[in-house]
Amino acid sequence: MESGHIDNVAKLYNGFFRFGKIDQHGFFVEYPERTPQRHQEGDCISRGSIVNYYNKMDSINYTAINIPLHSAANERVFEYRSGRLIEGIISNEGVFSPEIGTQILTIQSFLGNNDIKPRIYNVPDIVK
Repeated sequence: MESGHIDNVAKLYNGFFRFGKIDQHGFFVEYPERTPQRHQEGDCISRGSIVNYYNKMDSINYTAINIPLHSAANERVFEYRSGRLIEGIISNEGVFSPEIGTQILTIQSFLGNNDIKPRIYNVPDIVK
């Protein structure tokens, strides 16, 4: 992750899916040529679901990243930022809120420890 990026992700923001990539530091970079699409209330979308971007010219599948695994409740997760993991909560609306007072971990300590439970929501390639 630190040496590359992840293409074709969809991030829910203010009721719209925005399309882009995760850069090598863990930041979402929106594709300016992709028009955001409204998330329809009641659509059954979960983390890792495929969101289809479509227009008159093309149709591309994107992986939804900031959706809680359990739609009925907020989820405890890590957010990846520049080789570090910040613990917090991701809301049903896709908003991450860091939890004050929690320990910041390195990505290496996360990968080497099966006892750490929360997933990294903004790195779809790392599954716990």
